[in-house]
Amino acid sequence: MELEWYELGRGKRKNTFGLRDKVSVNSGGIGLGSKVVEMFGTELKINVAIAKTKTPSGKEKLTFVLKPDRTEGFKMSKTRTDSYKLNSPSLARWLISKGIKKGWYRLEKIKGGYGHYGYKAVGPVVGKGATEEKREDIRG
Repeated sequence: MELEWYELGRGKRKNTFGLRDKVSVNSGGIGLGSKVVEMFGTELKINVAIAKTKTPSGKEKLTFVLKPDRTEGFKMSKTRTDSYKLNSPSLARWLISKGIKKGWYRLEKIKGGYGHYGYKAVGPVVGKGATEEKREDIRG
């Protein structure tokens, strides 16, 4: 008789990955990658804004900005899988109604007048709104 034992953990996906340094816009709110949470810290709240910018070619571009704050904004919620999100379906509906597409976005640090700063979403890099030239290896 020949036995082949089931290895624990075999059913788990290999090379699993999460959002890491990205955020995800979905119908339940905004998911935050582990590196984003490290940047912000779990004790801070997050303000969300829509930003209209112009590309070098003069075309108008729409994105959103996340700004950490000690007193105002959305509180980060821990999920069952030990990740964090801004759990607000109404925020997601508002972003989508303003033209933000569902998907994964990279964050870039920005600084404006009067020393205000935040993190601008660039993308989407994955999802329905992602174009071929903006797609990137999400494991990278």
